[in-house]
Amino acid sequence: MLQNKFIFFAQVVARVQIRVLSFECVNTI
Repeated sequence: MLQNKFIFFAQVVARVQIRVLSFECVNTI
């Protein structure tokens, strides 16, 4: 059960990072 929470948290963090990176790229361009 702990692993499931960790995987879910990791997926959320990854999605946030992807959005931030794409947002920064759009601002840079």
